[in-house]
Amino acid sequence: MPKRFLRAYGLSLLDCGRLEEEWDIRTPAFGMWRAAAAPLLASFDRQDEARALAREDVERCRAFGAPGPLGTALRSLGLVEPGETGIELLEQSVAQLEQSPRRLEHALALLELGAAVRRAGRRADAREPLRQALELASACGADAIAARAHDELVTAGARPRRDPTESRSNLTASELRVARMAAEGMTNRQVAAELFLSPHTVSTHLRHAFAKLGVNSRVELARVALEQRATSAES
Repeated sequence: MPKRFLRAYGLSLLDCGRLEEEWDIRTPAFGMWRAAAAPLLASFDRQDEARALAREDVERCRAFGAPGPLGTALRSLGLVEPGETGIELLEQSVAQLEQSPRRLEHALALLELGAAVRRAGRRADAREPLRQALELASACGADAIAARAHDELVTAGARPRRDPTESRSNLTASELRVARMAAEGMTNRQVAAELFLSPHTVSTHLRHAFAKLGVNSRVELARVALEQRATSAES
């Protein structure tokens, strides 16, 4: 996502804070902009501001008392705090969201917890929250979150038996042939010559396959192909 878009989005979130003050909104459930803004600030190397904003959000939500808003605020703070402190905050986020009806936020918290634990080098410990995130996100129909949980699980050394999103396995026959040949290292022109297609048609098929598989490069395409072969061999 372009940084100019993220910066504009971040400024819009900060505008929410100004409106909140102007309209005297004190209930966190009506203004969770801080939880979205803090990780964005951190992505622009404004860590001190990000932590201050996320801590303020947690304090407001603790005073309010509802587990849903508090779990969301704790997830945001866990993302901007380093190391074990961040992991502990993400664990608290998961515990709070388990008590709330916010299933999608719960899936996100599980995903971020598993990813943080995996980055800390504890791959085996990361798998259970990631499996739960995958299951919950799939049940919610949140394909993007499910796909990321699936990829994190693979990185953590697990072997999910099937892809969580139907769209990834919904390639047409032509898209599948082109994707397989590209994954084997063939150029668009080589694929076109082999299949008696125009290079433009090959490019179109490959672009559609990338979108359906959730990948951005031939390297990622090759990885997905290897994963699918391993899964097929296990079945």
